[in-house]
Amino acid sequence: MSIKVVQWGTGWLGTQAVHTLLAHPDLELVGVYTPTAEKVGKDVGDIVGLPKVGVKATDAVDEILALGADCHLFMLLGAEPGTAKPVTERLVKILRAGQNVCQTSLIPMCYPEYAPEELRGPIEAACAEGNSRLFTTGIFPGIINDLMTTPFLACSERVDLVRITEMLNYGEYYGADFARGMGVGGPIPDPKSMEGALAGHDAAGHMSPPIRFLGSRIGAEIDEIRLAGVEFAPAVNRVEVEDLVIEPGSVGAYKLCYEGLSKGRPVVETWFVTRFDYDSASDWPAPRSGSKGCYRIEIEGSLSLKVDIDLMGRRDSPSQTRGFPTSGAALGANLLGASAAVNAIPLVLKLDPGVYGMSDLHHNGDLRLFSGL
Repeated sequence: MSIKVVQWGTGWLGTQAVHTLLAHPDLELVGVYTPTAEKVGKDVGDIVGLPKVGVKATDAVDEILALGADCHLFMLLGAEPGTAKPVTERLVKILRAGQNVCQTSLIPMCYPEYAPEELRGPIEAACAEGNSRLFTTGIFPGIINDLMTTPFLACSERVDLVRITEMLNYGEYYGADFARGMGVGGPIPDPKSMEGALAGHDAAGHMSPPIRFLGSRIGAEIDEIRLAGVEFAPAVNRVEVEDLVIEPGSVGAYKLCYEGLSKGRPVVETWFVTRFDYDSASDWPAPRSGSKGCYRIEIEGSLSLKVDIDLMGRRDSPSQTRGFPTSGAALGANLLGASAAVNAIPLVLKLDPGVYGMSDLHHNGDLRLFSGL
């Protein structure tokens, strides 16, 4: 019998999740929730660039709950300012109704033991009341921090520092609005002007849980988490990101680091190296293979290692990528995150009621992914 699933959100990640969900032999899409008025009443196939599926999007929460789905794949925005509380309230309503959730919206819940109480508390109570399960995964923070990094830590004798670096072009999936918010396309700013906003972002709990999680995996208690610095670099080429034109000399790239300190010294570093112009900041870290994007895992200690995870996602048409490139590292990162959430559904339903992250799952089951030649 198929597992009945509802998809919440058909944005960038949600669109990729619908593709993955429809291709999964054990899952059945029975409903789609959208907060976007223009999508209400449309067949989900039309929304995500596929043939008609026979499932229409709705903005009626009670209608969605009445479907009695086995699991809700929840991918509404939860990282933007002011979104965490309403997203938490939605999740609580689903869980209290006795229905399970796999979600990517509240990223701190990837590591429940380190998530802020204002998120974890209501969700744990709702799971207990509804006898339901909530599972959280993400990309970075998410899979890269836990599923990809911890096997290398397990092979280490002594670890002095864990460093993870994301190298992606956010213009290929976040688009122009996000770029403008980071000053991209404008004059090179004083880095201090951005540090307050970014430090405040961590105060909401987004970077703290993954850093504390990695600290725990090497036996280091994290005493302090801080934004170690922000740098900007000028664009070399003229680049267009949707309606934003990035001229040479304006901001074309930035990098920043959050670090976790134990006993006064850094033991975990999380770097974001973000180029909107691939030729910008040639002296900054870049994929060693020459690819357009990767995640780099570095461990320093008695054994030092450096691993680049190159990414290349592919879709058939721009209608399947919201107009962004149909191949590339940014698409690959989103396929990574979407597929992890979808493939986890059968595993999550076998767990006892409660709250889980990726490190709680056992991934040695039959995922049934091979579709033949």
